[in-house]
Amino acid sequence: MAARPDVYHGRKRGKRGFWRLMLGILLVLILVAALLFIACQKYIVYENNGLRVVFPVMQEASAKEADAPTPTIYPAELKYDEPDYSSLLTNAGQGLEIVHGRYLTASNITEDQLNTVSNTLSSTGVDTLVLQMKPPSGFLSWKSGVVMADAFEVNGSEDLSEAFMKLKDKGVHLVAVVSCCVDSAMAERYEALALRTSDGSPYQDSNGGWMDPYNSVVRDYLSGLCRELAGMGFEEIVLSFLQMPNSSAEFDFSAELSTTPTATDAVTSLGRALRTALSGENVKLSMFISSDSILYDLSERTGQDLGIMTKLCDRICVFTDSASIPTITEKITAANGDFDLETRFIPFVTNSQVEGSWVLTS
Repeated sequence: MAARPDVYHGRKRGKRGFWRLMLGILLVLILVAALLFIACQKYIVYENNGLRVVFPVMQEASAKEADAPTPTIYPAELKYDEPDYSSLLTNAGQGLEIVHGRYLTASNITEDQLNTVSNTLSSTGVDTLVLQMKPPSGFLSWKSGVVMADAFEVNGSEDLSEAFMKLKDKGVHLVAVVSCCVDSAMAERYEALALRTSDGSPYQDSNGGWMDPYNSVVRDYLSGLCRELAGMGFEEIVLSFLQMPNSSAEFDFSAELSTTPTATDAVTSLGRALRTALSGENVKLSMFISSDSILYDLSERTGQDLGIMTKLCDRICVFTDSASIPTITEKITAANGDFDLETRFIPFVTNSQVEGSWVLTS
C-alpha cells in the first residue's frame, strides 16, 4: 500500500532529547551564578585568611549590636529554706496494742528454731516474735523472690512461709526487722549503692558498709523486700539503721539535689519513701532509734529527729536498759506530746520488769 501524503509521521524523542534538556538547565544555572557573582563583587571583602561577603543589611545589624547598651548585672543572693516537717501528717500509731515480744537474731531464724520457740511462747507471756529478717550484714534470713537478692547472692536458703503460717495460726504477732542504710554485702558487691564521703570513698564503720539513702535502687530494693515480708504474714516491719552514721564526715549522695541535705533530710526522705511504698499493704511501719541519738542528743548527726520520727513511724523501738527508760520516755514526750508511750514505745530489754510494751532480747 502506498504511503498516504496527508499523514504526518513524527520522530520519536529518545535519550538525545533528555540530554539536550539537562544541558539547557545547566547552562541556565551557570548564567545565573555568573550574574550573581558580578552583582555581589562590590560586597566581597578580602582578608588574610580568605574572603567573605558582607551585605549592607548585615552591617546595619552589626552596628545595632555595637550600639546596644551593656546590660546592668545586679548581684543576687539565692536563699534556700530548709524543709519544714512541722506539717507532716500520717496515720501512724492508729490501732496499736501493747506488745510483749521476743527478739530473734538472723542466726536463730530457722524452721526448727521457730518451731521450738513457738512451743514456749505461751508460758512466758509472749505474744509477739520480732525476727531479724535482714541484718546489717545484708544476708537475708529467708529465700526471697526479689531479683536483686539472687543476683548479688545475698538470698537465704530456707522457704519459711509454712513456719510463719503455723505461728500465725497460734495467734503469734509477727514482726520483721529490716536493716536499711547498713548492708555490708550489697555495699561491697554493688558499689554504686554505697554511701560515699566527700572524697568519693565508700563509707564503713563498726556497724558495716553503709548505703546511700537517696539512691533509687536502694529504695526499690528495700521496698520490694518489705512488701514481700508483708505478703508472707508479717503484720509489722521495724526499720533498723534508718539513720546516717554517727560521724563528723561529710557525705556525697547519688541524687542531684538543689541544696546540701542534712542528716535529718536524708533519713526523713527515705522513711517517707518506704511508708509510701507500703501504703497499699496491711502492715505497720516502725523503726529503731539509737539510744545514743536520744540520750546524748546526737540526732543532728544520725538524722533521727524524734519530733519527725514519732509522726512518721507507728512505733519507736530502742535497745536499752531499764535504768535509761525514764529518760528516753521523757525526751520522746517532749518531742511529741501526743505520742502514746504505752503502745507506741517498745524498749528492747533483757528482762520484762518494765511497764507497758517490751521485747526481750535474751
